[in-house]
Amino acid sequence: ADNKLGDHGAAAIGGALAAVSNVLRVTMLDLSRNGIQQEGILAFTRGLRMCCSDDKMTPIMVIRLRGNAFGCEGAVALAKILKSRSNTLAKTLEELDLGDCGLKEKGATAICESWAMCSVLRACSIDGSMMSPKIVKSSAAGLSENTSLTRIDISPSTAGLTEIESMEANLAYELGSFAEALKNHNTTLLTLNLGAYISNPGASQTAGSIQSTLMLNARLAGMEALHNKQPGYNDGGTTASVLNAMSDAVAAANGRSTPKPPDMGAPLPPPPITPALNPF
Repeated sequence: ADNKLGDHGAAAIGGALAAVSNVLRVTMLDLSRNGIQQEGILAFTRGLRMCCSDDKMTPIMVIRLRGNAFGCEGAVALAKILKSRSNTLAKTLEELDLGDCGLKEKGATAICESWAMCSVLRACSIDGSMMSPKIVKSSAAGLSENTSLTRIDISPSTAGLTEIESMEANLAYELGSFAEALKNHNTTLLTLNLGAYISNPGASQTAGSIQSTLMLNARLAGMEALHNKQPGYNDGGTTASVLNAMSDAVAAANGRSTPKPPDMGAPLPPPPITPALNPF
């Protein structure tokens, strides 16, 4: 990270990934904040696709590309690799960070849709993407088919956006659908950042529903930790929380306390993962 590689550097790394026959030791690729634009990311993803083909089976677990400026085309190219059945990346990738990369609607939705193919992905960040109801919709669809994600950040950028009011009705509908999808189909997500998507006080009811589901997921995670006796279990931990505007500030805007989850009987021990504010 932070090495000013630029497009030429990203292309060189992509070429190396494609050319080396034994890359079993490569588990992390961190090219964050390297000034990579469209040309560089497309060359990088070509190499990534080849090194994660069935014959090489490179066990890449972490890809961090935060703070570059490659836009949606790079995200679409990466999503195609994750969706490909002839590629192993979706079977090994545990963390994907594409925050602050200038993703447009097409790129962000492609990444969200790829979640359905990722069997071990635990954390994904596309924060800083443009605000769009379609991104919320695609993230709900991706979460419905994913059984591994515990942390996601889809908080949007509102810089230069002048149409927030015109999309409020669509956003409200898609957020409601997101809450239902999370409630009915997902039991793993613990930490979520929706950012400006729920900054409107009118979204507090939906926020409360999402928060209740995350807390229930945390209880289930706590039960599983006890059952498996996972190392690192923390008796002093806290349950999951929805980040930012869904918190007390939103509830206070409506003059009431933050919605509490339904009574689940005697409290269970906390989960092995202790979510923190702004974990990405």
